[in-house]
Amino acid sequence: MDEDLYESIYAIRGTFKGTCFSVVYREYDELVLIKIENNLNAVLSHINVNQESMSSGGIKLTKNKTFLVPSKLMGRPDANESTTEWYPLYTISETADGTVIEMGYFLLLLFFAIGNAG
Repeated sequence: MDEDLYESIYAIRGTFKGTCFSVVYREYDELVLIKIENNLNAVLSHINVNQESMSSGGIKLTKNKTFLVPSKLMGRPDANESTTEWYPLYTISETADGTVIEMGYFLLLLFFAIGNAG
């Protein structure tokens, strides 16, 4: 591994409704790994797959990629689905819909913790 490379890893672990879980975000490869009962059940990619919205924090590159321009007004939600950022969540085929919803709670907890980390 490159000596100059710095990688932050964020994780939460706990029990939800009697089930052990862990959610780990590896910043370098932009992946969130979700394990339930020590089995990898899902992976969330932090790479935006919507070509129409290639932005970061409300700022996107111009067509010739020479400078950044605001892509929306601050505090105003973008209801246009074509410009919404999309992040794929890959799950194993046996994952029930209720479990996927619970994974959403785990992701919210993780990003809340990252946002409030000192």
